[in-house]
Amino acid sequence: MDPYTSEAQQIENIKKWWRENGLSVVLGLALGVSGIFGWRYWQGAQAQQSEVASALYADMVAALQDDDAGGAREFADQILVDYDSTSYGVFALMTLARLAVADADLETAEARLRQALAQSKDAALAHVIRLRLARVLISRNEPEQAGAVLDAREQGAFAAAYNELLGDIGVMQGDLETARDAYQRALDTARAAGRDITTVELKLDNIGQL
Repeated sequence: MDPYTSEAQQIENIKKWWRENGLSVVLGLALGVSGIFGWRYWQGAQAQQSEVASALYADMVAALQDDDAGGAREFADQILVDYDSTSYGVFALMTLARLAVADADLETAEARLRQALAQSKDAALAHVIRLRLARVLISRNEPEQAGAVLDAREQGAFAAAYNELLGDIGVMQGDLETARDAYQRALDTARAAGRDITTVELKLDNIGQL
């Protein structure tokens, strides 16, 4: 507004502006307030959902510790029904795979672990799942598929475990040179990290007797 306009003219200009823009201002304020309350409601709902999922996960773990396979399976299934897309869904799939292995149902265990691997967004957890899946495939006498699963560019702290399984695959395929190299890498990596090397040493020694 022109600062030299008379006071009456200023008031008239303000009234005119309000008539032209007042509705949009009110609507904007209403939308802003509703947006804030909507966001807070969404946050509250998310927190409540997380609490329920966490409780189900705790019940599932407790059932496993009590050797209650039926209870653990029931809680895992419930997590998958309601919270499949969360990290708890990944843990539920891993639990169902563990129970399937205990039942000697390796086909189901493989399917659950592949699903968990596809859903996992955590790099370290993905390594754990990949290693378990490779062990299941080795148990199913599928060394080629196991090797494909272990083909990870970044192994990080899991390098020793990866190489030990690659050694196992080499033995299964009769490629003792590859197995020996893999076991040696596993041995060196585990020793450098201060981990137990007894099992890998035994496997490496056994190659010399094959």
